[in-house]
Amino acid sequence: MRIISKHALGAAGSAVLGFTLLAFGIRPVSPPGGGDPHWAIPIEQYLEGEETGIVDFSYAGYMANERALPNAPVKVVVTPSAGDDGPRIQAALDYVGRLEPDAQGVRGAVLLEPGDYEIFSQLILKKSGVILRGSGPGQKGTRLIAIGQDRRTLIRISGRDDKTTGTAIAITEPVLTGSAIIKPADVNDFKPGDPVFITHPSTEEWIMAMNMSKIWNAKKAPRIWKAGELDVVWDRQIKSIDNEKVILDAPLSMDLDPNGTGATLMRYNWPGRICQVGIENLQLISAYEKDRPTDEDHAWVGVTLEQVRDAWVRGVTFRHFAGSAVSVWESASRITVVDCESLEPVSENGGWRRHTFFTSGQQTLFLRCYSEDGRHDFSVGHCAAGPNAFVHCDARRALDDSGPIGALATGVLYDNVNIDGNGLRLGYRGAELQFSGWTAIHCMLWQSTASQLDCYRPPQGQ
Repeated sequence: MRIISKHALGAAGSAVLGFTLLAFGIRPVSPPGGGDPHWAIPIEQYLEGEETGIVDFSYAGYMANERALPNAPVKVVVTPSAGDDGPRIQAALDYVGRLEPDAQGVRGAVLLEPGDYEIFSQLILKKSGVILRGSGPGQKGTRLIAIGQDRRTLIRISGRDDKTTGTAIAITEPVLTGSAIIKPADVNDFKPGDPVFITHPSTEEWIMAMNMSKIWNAKKAPRIWKAGELDVVWDRQIKSIDNEKVILDAPLSMDLDPNGTGATLMRYNWPGRICQVGIENLQLISAYEKDRPTDEDHAWVGVTLEQVRDAWVRGVTFRHFAGSAVSVWESASRITVVDCESLEPVSENGGWRRHTFFTSGQQTLFLRCYSEDGRHDFSVGHCAAGPNAFVHCDARRALDDSGPIGALATGVLYDNVNIDGNGLRLGYRGAELQFSGWTAIHCMLWQSTASQLDCYRPPQGQ
């Protein structure tokens, strides 16, 4: 599936882009002879070749969208019982985690039969190739109910944070947004298949160029961005090496200027990161005190993903969670969240609450997700390295806007996203959200609706 590509958007270009190229984060181009740059230009013109400055968002999702989600064979069946079902489900997950994986890295699924399962603690998927599957997300399907008053995550997908890194090699030539080709000073230490980090350092020179040294122009104005606190790091694999240049398996979502930032390429090893893990076809419920409509002493998050690559959450309904339905943390990549819904959240309205579908990871795809009464229903965190995409998602009775909510998210797509009751913001937030300043660069809105659409072009980007 190609979410944004020349083939997907070509015919639709001129009619929609006539609205304004700036609204989609695309650099405006004046027509021949000058005049208003906000004119209708077929999208193909911007998608030809490497020098476009547009991200190919089709790399977002499980296996970079090159393979369908697997249908894992069932290895263990669990039925509901009286009392805490958590230990039995966890034992089943751990058992499957000890089985031999198939050629695709999948070990098998734990199937939960229909009924209510009370969980007094937390479930953790900590081995590659393990899937937790229910018998349906409806009221007569599989319902996991978080019991207790602690603000925990009900299900964690989490490997180990044991990565080690090699020597950082300088990138010697500029790289435009949307390119997957880089030239390091030395390619001798690299080979095809190597996992690598590409880093855009947040130098003082770059912060000044972004006009983010101070929140406003006064001698005593507070500092907003600090050097070293906004590094953007892409997690990629080397696809090939040709003529002293490294070709990556996915494009970058921001320009690299070695003269201004000192961008680097670095190999890493991460034995504890897991993959081929999924949660699907069930309902997660956070039990709360019914006589307290803003009760916050209950489970806060349905599912979190960290130290993981190539994982998914599919066909899951979330009820009453105060913080998030799904949170993808910065150590997660190539994640698909599809056909999920969040209903009836219970919490106060403010702070880090109701960030319903949230990512600070990369190559994350949220597809056909629905949220009710959220705050930042479809949101992106601090320095999230794209591409990340929200496609065919809807929010109803939104209490706050959607969009990046931390400083400098790069390469985010909102494609056919509809926000009922609030805005969709890409751009500058100033002192909001802990002095976030510019929150979006090289991002795109496509055929989306909201009560207010904000899309500003930042310095040093689109």
